[in-house]
Amino acid sequence: MPVIFVPEEAYKRLLKLAEEKGAAGVENLIPNMAADDMGSREAAEAYWEASQRLVEAAEGELAKGRLRQASERIWGSAALAVKALAIALEGRRLASQGSSGPTWTSYRLSSADPS
Repeated sequence: MPVIFVPEEAYKRLLKLAEEKGAAGVENLIPNMAADDMGSREAAEAYWEASQRLVEAAEGELAKGRLRQASERIWGSAALAVKALAIALEGRRLASQGSSGPTWTSYRLSSADPS
């Protein structure tokens, strides 16, 4: 997974922006911002790849015994995977967590047909 180094103050601003936009951390904020300028297929693929990278990061955190960090990575991965599915299956982008835009329920997820 590529790593971006930013000054501490810039990271704090990114954290604040992620909170304001309802993103589950900076790990979700950056793909969300990048996907804004992508077509649907490209955005779905980007969200899916980012989701998979967060699963890998969670595995690393688990191996180190860092349960809280691992759970944050899994949460972020799940959020990005749902966004990827919504774009790929319905061609629409979901609103960020906590906003009033379109959402997917667990029923809609379980009945999604990727074929």
